[in-house]
Amino acid sequence: MNRIIIAALLCLLPALATADRIYTWTDDQGVRHYSDTPKDQRAEELTPDRLNLYQRFTAPVPEPAEPDPAADDPNAFPGYDRLAILSPGDEQVVRDNLGNVDVELALEPELQEGHRLVARINDEVRGEFERPRFTLAEVHRGTWALQVSVVDEEGRTLIESGTVTFFMHQASRHF
Repeated sequence: MNRIIIAALLCLLPALATADRIYTWTDDQGVRHYSDTPKDQRAEELTPDRLNLYQRFTAPVPEPAEPDPAADDPNAFPGYDRLAILSPGDEQVVRDNLGNVDVELALEPELQEGHRLVARINDEVRGEFERPRFTLAEVHRGTWALQVSVVDEEGRTLIESGTVTFFMHQASRHF
C-alpha cells in the first residue's frame, strides 16, 4: 500500500516541478502560444519579473459643480418632460401624391415662448415650427426617418423625440 502512494507521488512530481514555468512560441501561421509545457522546439521559457497583483481602483473625486444661477430663479423653465411623434406612426404608409406629411406631436409641457420645433428627415433639417401640428412638404416616394427636437433661442437642443420610420407612397400611372 505504501509503495502505491509513493509511486503516485513520484508520478506527480514532474507535473509539480513545471507548474510555475511558462513557455511561449509562435507557430507557422504567426499565432503566439503560451503553455506550461513546451509543445514546440521553438518554445522559449518566460520568467515573469513580477507577480500580477490586483490593484484596487479608486474613482476620481469629481469637482463640485458650479451653482446654476437659473436654479435660484423661481420663474425659470424646468424643462420638457415628453416629446413624442404621434403621427405618422412608426412604419406607417403615408399616401399623398403631393408629398405632404402631416405631423402631430405630444409635447409636455407646451412649447415655451422663444423655443421652436425642428423637424429632421433622414438627419436633414426640413423645417422649424411653433406648433405641435404641422405639415412637411416635398417628401417624395421612399422610406424616411423622422425625428423632432425642441431648441431654445441659442439653438441648444432641449429634448428630442424618438425616430419614427414611415413610407411615402405616391400613385404612379406605372403601377
